[in-house]
Amino acid sequence: MNEIADHYRLDPSTVYRWVNSSRWMEAIVSMGSEIRYDPDRVEELVRYSQHRDQNPEPSGHHAGLTVREISAKYNVSIDTVHRWVRGPGWKDAVVGKRGAAKEYDAKIADGLVRERIWLPPVEPEIPAGRLLTLADIAEYTGISYEDVKHMAADVAGRGSVLGRHDDVDGDRRMWRRETVDERVRGRQKRKKRT
Repeated sequence: MNEIADHYRLDPSTVYRWVNSSRWMEAIVSMGSEIRYDPDRVEELVRYSQHRDQNPEPSGHHAGLTVREISAKYNVSIDTVHRWVRGPGWKDAVVGKRGAAKEYDAKIADGLVRERIWLPPVEPEIPAGRLLTLADIAEYTGISYEDVKHMAADVAGRGSVLGRHDDVDGDRRMWRRETVDERVRGRQKRKKRT
């Protein structure tokens, strides 16, 4: 690290601060008694780090989301998020640290969360007031038809996940898209049965 500081005429404390970020960690090529960095990546990392120092995030804005923030944003327990972040894809989503907490890229985290739980599309193609049958709900949500039928059933007198339907066409119950968004949001996705 002192060599990097000397070569780029930087204060060693600046380099020490930079090398704790995940971008620098990925450039480590050997760790023995001394940490060595990929020389092809060092120049790029120095430019990036200098740019970040000169153009900091606005106050209160962070590069990513912590486990606690992911938990709050998606209304799932912190333990659940801790379990998720040990799974595939999350290691690549780390963009830095805030104190002892890892920060995860918000867009990548959103995609990984959507693999686990159902969330309404950011820009739905179906109008909010359109009525959906059980088959339509299965297609819209990507949840199996059998699971959607189960969500519509009154299980053990506790009521259904979908709640009372918004309309009926003959014997077909229908729910508005916004009702589906509200009531199915956050439901755990199950792997489709084959």
